[in-house]
Amino acid sequence: TPKILYIDARAFANSGLTEISIPKEIETIANQAFYKCEALKKIDFSDGVKEIKEAAFSYCSALEEIHLSKVLTKIGKEAFYACSSLTEITLPKKLINIGEDAFGACLKLENITLPNSITAVGEGAFYGCEGLLLVELSKSMTIIPDNLLSKCTKLQKIIIPEGINKIAYQAFSNCSSLTQVEIPSSVNSIEGASFKACESLNEIYCYIKEPLTIEEDVFKGVNVGTCNLYVTAESIEQYKNSEVWKDFLVKPIPNTTGKNNVIQQNEIVKVCGNTITIQGELTAPIHIMDTSGKTIYYGTEREISVGKHGIFLVKTGHKVTRVML
Repeated sequence: TPKILYIDARAFANSGLTEISIPKEIETIANQAFYKCEALKKIDFSDGVKEIKEAAFSYCSALEEIHLSKVLTKIGKEAFYACSSLTEITLPKKLINIGEDAFGACLKLENITLPNSITAVGEGAFYGCEGLLLVELSKSMTIIPDNLLSKCTKLQKIIIPEGINKIAYQAFSNCSSLTQVEIPSSVNSIEGASFKACESLNEIYCYIKEPLTIEEDVFKGVNVGTCNLYVTAESIEQYKNSEVWKDFLVKPIPNTTGKNNVIQQNEIVKVCGNTITIQGELTAPIHIMDTSGKTIYYGTEREISVGKHGIFLVKTGHKVTRVML
């Protein structure tokens, strides 16, 4: 008897399923296989599924819990679109590609970490995720695509990893709670309306040495007159004389170098070798910076390997601790 390696298109669409467990023999879940299963609450994938195709679980509005396959490499267009009860999902470390609108309109999704295996993400992959508080982007991506995080109205901070070359059209538009953005030196293109209607934005840390030529609508709706733009000291005059950028409060990136209060550990932050360990309850993401203010790590892991020696700032909630590695 031949093995069944896939679940066919629309095989269970619009059914009354409440819970499913995918057999380990299944490698592919086809288009709309579980489309609009409005009673479905839980999915448990075995470690055989390698691809979830277009709209496979879209409009599963009661879906709360998903355990993805560890060998999953591709999530297709609109695969989990409008799964409006989903609060959390852990993406596997072999995942390479996320399609357009894959998690769009997942209104209750709070945290998402894109593992560094991911090289490509489609337009609007997290568009309209209104409950999203924390996003960690893959360091293997080179483009922030159109509308990637547009209308994520609770997102407060975004750190764009080194290696990103392009921030595309409306990538972060209408993120009305966004207060802080970090742009690495690798970015060479910021397209129109990228930060449009980010009305709470008040801090931009920009490590691009020479100001990019950008359209006037990139920051449309941002109160640029009260927004701090931190750049490297040698770039200040260039930014003060460049169109659009000159309208910000241009300042040097704060220099936090100094040995005062450098410590080895306290009750929350502990150091062993090149590893920083966070103890106790986490009320906010952990933010580790070097002495120039550049982000080394931002996320929720409790053990972070820094990989180099030096003085670092570790921010846990409202508390900042200086550590020496």
